[in-house]
Amino acid sequence: MAGVIGVLMRGTAANLGDRQLRIFDFAPNGVYYLSDEGPISVSGGKWSFRNGTIGDGQRDVGRPFVLTVVVADRTCQAVISATPRDAQNNIGFRTLPAGCREADSVQVTKSAP
Repeated sequence: MAGVIGVLMRGTAANLGDRQLRIFDFAPNGVYYLSDEGPISVSGGKWSFRNGTIGDGQRDVGRPFVLTVVVADRTCQAVISATPRDAQNNIGFRTLPAGCREADSVQVTKSAP
């Protein structure tokens, strides 16, 4: 769709208890980058998130990314909160943090910067 940046992700979630949904982009460099700015809101069992910035501008157009929905327990949330941002303002992990369980994922190919 012209003029719309990113990928609209949506799904359903139930029985989360004190766990929360978080979104990561698994990049071609083997790093899971946190994509959201906080837990994803679930209302009536449904959630949505516009994953607006994927990758590193023009440099990785045409490369595959895996958009990953994670169910995060308190341990995962604590690790995310304690992890500092890098020089590019990203929070990244070589593996998903302890307490983060992949709920679903989809591979996309980046088509524009």
